[in-house]
Amino acid sequence: MVIFGLSVVGHLKTAQLGVISNKRYITGMELSERCMQTLEKEGFESVFEWTDPARTEYPEHAHKGKVSLFVTDGSISFDFEGTIKVLKVGDRLDVPIGALHTATVGDRGWSVVVGEEFEEGP
Repeated sequence: MVIFGLSVVGHLKTAQLGVISNKRYITGMELSERCMQTLEKEGFESVFEWTDPARTEYPEHAHKGKVSLFVTDGSISFDFEGTIKVLKVGDRLDVPIGALHTATVGDRGWSVVVGEEFEEGP
């Protein structure tokens, strides 16, 4: 799915905790590790985990380099100049370079794996 230049890469349905009907599901830590490995394999210069408390607000800003986010817990709502995208556990968002946006963390907070590439130049 692509919305306003946002590449939203599917929702990981198995990003649940525990065991149900003898099926093994990915724990939060396993999901985080898999997301970090994915972003490292994709060549991101910086890959790290980040957590914010409930209802944290990010003011309008844009990224000068490539940024990808994998949500590993909770949720966050992005507003790309009127286009709203809510992300929850297992969702990935590739933030378009230079796209102005704000964000508000959900009621339970959120944890995310972030991959960043930095703009080259002066």
